[in-house]
Amino acid sequence: VELPLAERVRWTRSQYRHFETTHVDLLRQKLRRLKEQRGKERLAAWDELIVAGRWDEFVEDMLRVHYDPAYENCAQRDRSGSASTTRVELPSCDWDTYEQCARQLVESLDSR
Repeated sequence: VELPLAERVRWTRSQYRHFETTHVDLLRQKLRRLKEQRGKERLAAWDELIVAGRWDEFVEDMLRVHYDPAYENCAQRDRSGSASTTRVELPSCDWDTYEQCARQLVESLDSR
Protein backbone atom coordinates (compact mmCIF):
# COMPACT_ATOMS: atom_id res chain seq x y z
CA VAL A 1 0.00 0.00 0.00
CA GLU A 2 1.40 3.37 -0.99
CA LEU A 3 0.25 6.71 0.37
CA PRO A 4 1.37 10.26 -0.37
CA LEU A 5 4.18 11.25 1.99
CA ALA A 6 2.15 14.03 3.63
CA GLU A 7 -0.60 11.53 4.43
CA ARG A 8 1.91 9.09 5.88
CA VAL A 9 3.33 11.85 8.07
CA ARG A 10 -0.16 12.73 9.29
CA TRP A 11 -1.00 9.10 10.05
CA THR A 12 2.32 8.40 11.78
CA ARG A 13 1.96 11.44 14.00
CA SER A 14 -1.58 10.44 14.93
CA GLN A 15 -0.39 6.97 16.01
CA TYR A 16 2.67 8.14 17.97
CA ARG A 17 1.32 11.34 19.52
CA HIS A 18 2.84 10.41 22.90
CA PHE A 19 6.33 10.97 21.49
CA GLU A 20 5.37 14.60 20.84
CA THR A 21 3.86 15.17 24.27
CA THR A 22 4.65 12.98 27.26
CA HIS A 23 7.51 10.85 25.89
CA VAL A 24 9.77 13.29 24.03
CA ASP A 25 12.81 12.29 26.08
CA LEU A 26 12.13 8.61 25.42
CA LEU A 27 11.99 9.29 21.68
CA ARG A 28 15.30 11.12 21.79
CA GLN A 29 16.81 8.24 23.77
CA LYS A 30 15.54 5.64 21.28
CA LEU A 31 16.95 7.62 18.35
CA ARG A 32 20.44 7.43 19.84
CA ARG A 33 20.41 3.71 19.03
CA LEU A 34 20.48 4.63 15.34
CA LYS A 35 23.80 6.46 15.55
CA GLU A 36 25.79 3.79 13.71
CA GLN A 37 23.13 3.34 11.03
CA ARG A 38 22.26 6.97 10.35
CA GLY A 39 25.25 8.89 11.64
CA LYS A 40 25.89 11.56 14.24
CA GLU A 41 24.95 14.43 11.93
CA ARG A 42 21.56 12.94 11.05
CA LEU A 43 20.77 12.31 14.71
CA ALA A 44 21.72 15.89 15.55
CA ALA A 45 19.43 17.17 12.80
CA TRP A 46 16.55 15.02 14.07
CA ASP A 47 17.18 16.20 17.61
CA GLU A 48 17.04 19.83 16.47
CA LEU A 49 13.71 19.23 14.75
CA ILE A 50 12.32 17.53 17.86
CA VAL A 51 13.47 20.28 20.23
CA ALA A 52 12.03 22.93 17.89
CA GLY A 53 8.70 21.07 17.69
CA ARG A 54 8.99 20.69 13.91
CA TRP A 55 7.25 17.34 13.98
CA ASP A 56 6.12 17.14 10.36
CA GLU A 57 9.68 17.70 9.17
CA PHE A 58 11.09 15.19 11.65
CA VAL A 59 8.60 12.46 10.74
CA GLU A 60 9.00 13.07 7.01
CA ASP A 61 12.78 12.82 7.23
CA MET A 62 12.57 9.78 9.51
CA LEU A 63 10.32 8.03 6.99
CA ARG A 64 12.45 8.94 3.97
CA VAL A 65 15.88 8.34 5.49
CA HIS A 66 15.30 5.50 7.93
CA TYR A 67 11.98 3.71 7.70
CA ASP A 68 11.48 3.50 3.94
CA PRO A 69 14.97 2.13 3.14
CA ALA A 70 14.74 -0.39 6.00
CA TYR A 71 11.26 -1.46 4.92
CA GLU A 72 12.29 -1.79 1.27
CA ASN A 73 15.27 -3.98 2.21
CA CYS A 74 13.00 -6.32 4.17
CA ALA A 75 10.38 -6.33 1.44
CA GLN A 76 12.96 -7.27 -1.20
CA ARG A 77 14.14 -10.18 0.93
CA ASP A 78 10.54 -11.32 1.45
CA ARG A 79 9.72 -11.04 -2.26
CA SER A 80 12.72 -13.02 -3.47
CA GLY A 81 11.52 -16.27 -4.94
CA SER A 82 7.84 -15.44 -4.48
CA ALA A 83 5.10 -14.48 -6.88
CA SER A 84 4.68 -10.91 -7.97
CA THR A 85 3.19 -8.39 -5.61
CA THR A 86 0.51 -5.81 -6.20
CA ARG A 87 1.09 -2.21 -5.24
CA VAL A 88 -1.95 -0.21 -4.28
CA GLU A 89 -1.86 3.58 -4.20
CA LEU A 90 -4.27 5.25 -1.82
CA PRO A 91 -4.94 8.98 -1.61
CA SER A 92 -5.46 8.86 2.18
CA CYS A 93 -5.55 6.47 5.08
CA ASP A 94 -9.11 6.84 6.30
CA TRP A 95 -11.48 3.90 6.74
CA ASP A 96 -13.64 4.76 3.72
CA THR A 97 -10.56 4.65 1.48
CA TYR A 98 -9.44 1.35 3.02
CA GLU A 99 -12.88 -0.15 2.51
CA GLN A 100 -13.07 0.97 -1.12
CA CYS A 101 -9.58 -0.37 -1.79
CA ALA A 102 -10.40 -3.72 -0.17
CA ARG A 103 -13.52 -4.06 -2.32
CA GLN A 104 -11.54 -3.32 -5.47
CA LEU A 105 -8.83 -5.84 -4.54
CA VAL A 106 -11.39 -8.56 -3.85
CA GLU A 107 -13.16 -7.82 -7.14
CA SER A 108 -9.87 -7.96 -9.06
CA LEU A 109 -8.98 -11.30 -7.46
CA ASP A 110 -12.44 -12.69 -8.14
CA SER A 111 -12.12 -11.82 -11.83
CA ARG A 112 -8.92 -13.85 -12.26
